[in-house]
Amino acid sequence: MLGKHERYNLDIAPIVPEAQSIVRDATGIYLQHLSQWCIGVLVHGSALKGGYISGGSDVDLQLYLEPSAFNSNGDLALELCIAIQRDLSKIDPTPFQYIQGYALPPYPRKGFSRPIPGAYHMVAGRLPVPEATEDELQIAARHALDPSMFPGYSGLKTFLNTGYGNFLKKSGGSALMYGRHSIMYSLSSEGKELRPGNCQSTKQ
Repeated sequence: MLGKHERYNLDIAPIVPEAQSIVRDATGIYLQHLSQWCIGVLVHGSALKGGYISGGSDVDLQLYLEPSAFNSNGDLALELCIAIQRDLSKIDPTPFQYIQGYALPPYPRKGFSRPIPGAYHMVAGRLPVPEATEDELQIAARHALDPSMFPGYSGLKTFLNTGYGNFLKKSGGSALMYGRHSIMYSLSSEGKELRPGNCQSTKQ
């Protein structure tokens, strides 16, 4: 769990200038709702490395949360996701297309590559999992080229996103919506379809 000091001292200096306010505001919202479970928040991709495509690239964030943040199915409460999305939808992601946030437990999860050394930056807190090894990266690269080579390699992904629906249009998938903004996307293990996922209602 992040201390109060860590919540308000975000390290955004290495991030490209165009993404700094987006990352700061999005991370602030995540911490506002999830700080009691949050271990660390990292940024990776073009928001950190540069070379983004205006109107096409996303801002990639990963949130590492204590296991108690998730229910027995590994999901966050739907009500919590809606509250986060309500606040995220107020952020203008321009010149990026949308904000993409993954909520992850503090241990390696099948289907997710661990952070690559030198390719991520901790905005807040610490990284609770080991960095990716060279062997793991080679397997992930081969799977990306030919998923049939690794049928057991899950493509499950969980998002806390906001944008203007362009990701949904490109993928041809479906999503739970809040206004024009996507709340959550979940990619099936076969990597063939998008469906609402990993936010479930706590109401019976």
